[in-house]
Amino acid sequence: AICTDPRTMKLRWEVALFEWVERIQSYDDGKWSYIKQLHSMMEGDLFSELRFERTHFIDSVGSLLTQGCPFPPCDKNNQQRLHMSRERKSNFRLILEALGLPIKSTAFREMESYLASVKQTFEDVVLRSKHPKHKQTYQSYRYHFSDFMESLRLMSDVGFDGKQFFIGQGSNDEEVDINAGMLNLALFLTYSMVMAIQDDACDEHNTQIVSGKFPVSNACGQYGLSYQDIRCTAVDKDKECPLDPNQSFSAVTRALYDRAPQPF
Repeated sequence: AICTDPRTMKLRWEVALFEWVERIQSYDDGKWSYIKQLHSMMEGDLFSELRFERTHFIDSVGSLLTQGCPFPPCDKNNQQRLHMSRERKSNFRLILEALGLPIKSTAFREMESYLASVKQTFEDVVLRSKHPKHKQTYQSYRYHFSDFMESLRLMSDVGFDGKQFFIGQGSNDEEVDINAGMLNLALFLTYSMVMAIQDDACDEHNTQIVSGKFPVSNACGQYGLSYQDIRCTAVDKDKECPLDPNQSFSAVTRALYDRAPQPF
């Protein structure tokens, strides 16, 4: 069998690529050309139409691959639905991100449009740090609008383990509650300002007072935690790194209020 012989490791890819060239890339029935549709997709903004309940270019390709034509059902006497259409769309999103191609959901486009309209206010109010002595605010050195928007797109459109940051997404790409998404974002930013932005911080701070002091041992765990003893759950066990007793690192930032403890 092909899968049991190590000599076929490359052959598997070669056969699949050959079939793609023959059956997909070469398709042109005079009305629909794969290559022309491919260029049209890249020239336009069709990525935004990648919705689970709508027909997309990826559906035409899937139909071409499984049924022989770009518009299913191809056999009118034996009509079949497109197999695994939703799964193909989900995989398509992941592949586009992995290859670095741009794709944005409807929810993110609405959020992006609104935040762009208030960008100056966002920077003047949210992304401000406070000088510990003069009490004057200044533009944060470590937190920038462009970085925030790129990260928000990644976490809201791609996410991790099937979870995304909520910006108003519904069960499909058309059901968007932008107001609920804005509220969730406002709550997140409220805590971000207190815990990081106002101090221009990106390290954990020494905040737990023990017997009237900030002990250095807080670096090993605060508020009942022991960092070296933290373990992943059984579901995430494969993500756990083995304990390295020789590993050490020093923090760079600390809280900026008067007499704040030094960095860990």
